[in-house]
Amino acid sequence: MLTSLGINFGQYFNSSPEMDSPIRLEEFIALLNQQIRPYNPEHDFYGLEEIYNRYFKLNEERFESISVKEIDNKILYIDWQYAIYQNNLIQKHQLEYNAGQLQFDDAKLASEKVKALVDIYKNSLDIYNRTLIRDIEILFHIYSGRIVQDFQGGLGLFIKEDKGIKFLTDPHKSYDAIFSMSSGQLSALMISFTLALNKKYSKNKILFIDDLDPIDGRVKYCGFY
Repeated sequence: MLTSLGINFGQYFNSSPEMDSPIRLEEFIALLNQQIRPYNPEHDFYGLEEIYNRYFKLNEERFESISVKEIDNKILYIDWQYAIYQNNLIQKHQLEYNAGQLQFDDAKLASEKVKALVDIYKNSLDIYNRTLIRDIEILFHIYSGRIVQDFQGGLGLFIKEDKGIKFLTDPHKSYDAIFSMSSGQLSALMISFTLALNKKYSKNKILFIDDLDPIDGRVKYCGFY
């Protein structure tokens, strides 16, 4: 190996039999260091033998029949095929993006329509609650005062709008009356509310109440929850 590199290492041998003869080891190491060259991956020929075996099957005539022009044409062909692949890949991603964008736009439009419907529903419900309270609050106060005579001195209950319809034992309180009344008082509240609605909106002023027990049970359940 050293001879192939042009290094004559024989001159560094100690040819004198004397024990104290100088050893030129440091000079030899310095010479070896001078032969070191930086590694260049382009000069890595260890994989060429594998390529030769794989593509030419150790056929020297086949290897020598290939010209540089054919290799250049092959490089151009590979570059062209790679460009086609890249273009197809971009078109595929563009189609996927367009489909996703279309779905997003449709979902956004549907969301806006649903939001508009929800706003209409909320506004309509608010208007309905305000109208209902305005129409029956006096009637409800009178009926509840007559029926629930042992509650709040028979002054009657109040009704107001607060994210819906809320019944109050006092206009200055904020919690709903159904959470502070007995089941019997809740039944009276429900009957008062029904009578007020019937008085204001029903064309037939006659109202029949068949059985209060089922009503009382439902009122207890609703009042608890």
